[in-house]
Amino acid sequence: MRYPSRPPASTVPADPSPTAVPATARVFGHEPVAVTLELIPRTTGWRLGRTLRYLIAGAVAAPVLGVLPPHAPWAVAAGAGGTVLALRKWRERFTLVGMDGVCPRCGAALDGGRSVPLRDPHRISCDACGNPVIVSVDPEVLPTP
Repeated sequence: MRYPSRPPASTVPADPSPTAVPATARVFGHEPVAVTLELIPRTTGWRLGRTLRYLIAGAVAAPVLGVLPPHAPWAVAAGAGGTVLALRKWRERFTLVGMDGVCPRCGAALDGGRSVPLRDPHRISCDACGNPVIVSVDPEVLPTP
C-alpha cells in the first residue's frame, strides 16, 4: 500500500515579498522628498514566534550562566538581554528591506542598508553628505499584516 506523499519537513514559509509603500524623506532646512520603501509586514504569529525564541533563550541561558562566577550578574544579564531582544521583536510590525529615493539635501541615492525594523519616524544617515534623514510613512498607506 502506498501512502500519499507528504510535504517536505521544512514547511516554514519564506519571507513574503516586499510591498512598495510611499513615504517622505526630510532633512532640516530642505524641502521634503518622496521616497518609496520596500516593507515586509510581520504577522502576529511571526512576531510571537520570534519573541518566544528570545524569551526562552534568556530563560535557559540565565541559570547556565549563573553557575559562572560572579554568579548573579551573568544570570541577570542573560535574563534582561533575552527580555529586551524579545520586546524589540514584538514591536517589529514592519521590516524595511529597501528604499528608493534621494537625499533632500545633496540628491544622492538613499540606501536603506540591511533589513531593519521600521520605526516611526525612521532615521537613516545619507552616505554622501552624512546628514540625518528622517523618513515618515502615513499609517493609512501601510499594508495590513
